[in-house]
Amino acid sequence: MRLTVHGKHFYLDGRPHFLRTVTYGPFPETSGHSPEKDFPQIRSAGFDSVRVYALPDRDLLDHAAQNDLIVIATHAWGHGCDFITENPSLLDQARRDLTAWLESHKNHPGLGAILVGNEIPSDMARWMTPWKVNQALDGLIRACQKVVPSIPVGYANFPTTEYLEPPPPNTSSHPQQTSPPSTFTSKTAKRSQATSRAFTTSPVTDPFTSPNSASIPTVTPRTSKPLSSLPPSNPPAPPDSPEPLFTLGRIIGLTTVKSWTTGPSA
Repeated sequence: MRLTVHGKHFYLDGRPHFLRTVTYGPFPETSGHSPEKDFPQIRSAGFDSVRVYALPDRDLLDHAAQNDLIVIATHAWGHGCDFITENPSLLDQARRDLTAWLESHKNHPGLGAILVGNEIPSDMARWMTPWKVNQALDGLIRACQKVVPSIPVGYANFPTTEYLEPPPPNTSSHPQQTSPPSTFTSKTAKRSQATSRAFTTSPVTDPFTSPNSASIPTVTPRTSKPLSSLPPSNPPAPPDSPEPLFTLGRIIGLTTVKSWTTGPSA
């Protein structure tokens, strides 16, 4: 089964597909869990894919394929440290490990997608500078796509680092910001417009001072125009690209935000 991305949708073997995913592991060695025993139960429970937090071995992929399960593999490496300035070798090693693993397993029927990292701590992301982290993640994604362009590749994000989202294919990001200037300006302007229309100021006397004291401004809702009538504040859609971008807010069993990209279709 081959998982691909078209626009904002996953496709499985050429047909639109909604993933029903559950996370799997990691487990202690003495836990008694094994893909041979667990995967049939996962499949019988109605799930069609599993996310693992390390690059799996062939045995796990084999059992996944035997049970019609898709594996979303995550590469666990030392991205909790400063891999930009203090330990750049961590990033280089992560790239080598990813490409070597993909060379060995890229054609396995159980492999569905790759995540090049998982939830970089927010304090470390700010310490290393967000745009540099974005560039590093984008480099890992591009390295994977060179090995196997047809498999979706992404990064597992979480709310405190929402700004860590690799740029869409065929676009370049400004070295000091994480979103295109036009998108940021349009979004800010629309929000300001919505705020000015939804609220107005009126003087209210401070109850803790004398009645003759000066009034202080306060913000009160104006009910003459409902919020539903305001223009949408969504940013403009990204330009069309032969390499589609897919953003998934939530998969069953996951609470992370992911941006999936695939290379040009064959």
